[in-house]
Order: sequence, then structure tokens, then C-alpha cells
Amino acid sequence: MAAPDDRHTASSEPRAALLRHGSCVLAWRPPDLALLGTTFLGDPLVHTGRRWYLVAWDTVREEWRTFRVDRIDGRPTPDRRFSHRDPPAQDLAAYVARRVSAVRDRYHAEVILHAPLAEVTARVTYAIGTIEAIDEHSCVLRTGAEWLDGLAVYIVSLGVDFEISEPPELIEAVRTLAARFASAVAP
Repeated sequence: MAAPDDRHTASSEPRAALLRHGSCVLAWRPPDLALLGTTFLGDPLVHTGRRWYLVAWDTVREEWRTFRVDRIDGRPTPDRRFSHRDPPAQDLAAYVARRVSAVRDRYHAEVILHAPLAEVTARVTYAIGTIEAIDEHSCVLRTGAEWLDGLAVYIVSLGVDFEISEPPELIEAVRTLAARFASAVAP
């Protein structure tokens, strides 16, 4: 299945098969594993800033799943009809970002940003994390990383005051970096 272009469209074949049959069977290759087959319902495609994902109901596992489009192998084939299911979230891009981060990242962070949502929205892509307004003066950033020092520097680079809610390891990483930065500019 070819990756969609920047207009958030996909190959018409799977979309047309879904409209005719209500579901498709696709072959999907997780990293370092053999080819798997699964039946899915739905065709919402989501771009996270790095990759395209298919959000679909897996009729074998009976749960919503995300599939990297570049790991779909061959053409989806039509399957039996299914009734409509509401998507797992209103904001599918945020849903995919949370699911991908949960699998990819060793550390998961929640940070309160002391700035209005509109001020930081352009600086936080779905590839980095999700943000939600707390009130008109602050918002919460949910993100993850393998490397806490890099995450700390990213948060500082947003250019707003912040408080780390979790994890404690990120709080310690910020303290260590703050001391290192302070000693680098000491007279």
C-alpha cells in the first residue's frame, strides 16, 4: 500500500473496498516478526509528522489498533460486512501519538506548561506529544522519550515556564542539567 500524499489521502483501492464490503483483510509486518494477517474495519489515516498510521478495529483481537502504513504488505482484500463503529477518540492524531509513544518510549512525561494552549500549539507536533488546555493560562504536555536529558532540553526550548508532574526521573534530570548549566556560566 503506497503512503498517502500530504493531502491526507490514501490509495483508492482499500478505501473503495471498505465502502463496498465494510472491512478488509490486510497483511501487516511488525518489526522483526513474521508477516501477520488481521481483519479490520475502518479506514481513518493519521499522519503524526513522521509516519502515516491506519486506525482500525481488529476483529481478531476485538480492539482498536494502529498500523504503520509502511508495514502494510500488499493489497488489502475485501472481507465480510460489519456495522459501523465509532472511532476510539475524537482527535485521532492525538490518539495515535499516545499509542505510538506508549510502545516506543521508555519514559512517559506529563508537564504543565504555564502558557495558553494557542501559544505553544505550533511548537508541539504529534510526533513529540499531545497538549490539552487546563485553563486559559496553562496546558498539559504529554510526551515520552528514551533519553530524559534530551526531553528536558526540548521542554526548556518551548520557551515557557513549566512544572513536571511525572516522572520523577525527569525532575532529577532537570535538576542535574540546571546545575550543569549554572556552573557553565558561573564567573
